Amino acid sequence: MVEIYYTAEANCFNNITVPLNNYSNSASALAAMLSLWGDQSLNGLNTDAYSYVLTLGDSPGDSPYAVGQIALNPSIIGVQNLATSKSWTVPAGTTTPGYTAACPQSTTRTTCS
Repeated sequence: MVEIYYTAEANCFNNITVPLNNYSNSASALAAMLSLWGDQSLNGLNTDAYSYVLTLGDSPGDSPYAVGQIALNPSIIGVQNLATSKSWTVPAGTTTPGYTAACPQSTTRTTCS
């Protein structure tokens, strides 16, 4: 979800580096990296992500279900192909949801914070 909705924030986080040889262990290096990014950015991203999740519908046909169907369809086709190769009878076809993207909402974050 971070990569989809908060690309700028994710890029900021993923581009933070510190030389490991300047720190006694990886935990202290990670602490230094997090301090460079700041707890505020992490908390803001978490709050934004949670707030977005609360806006998602929870009924069949809503975007989370559509995304699940998009991800599930290749597996359904694989099972159908296996069934055909074994001469088994199973229902044919898949469901095409109304959404084609993971989720339709875009982010308002555009810079590192």
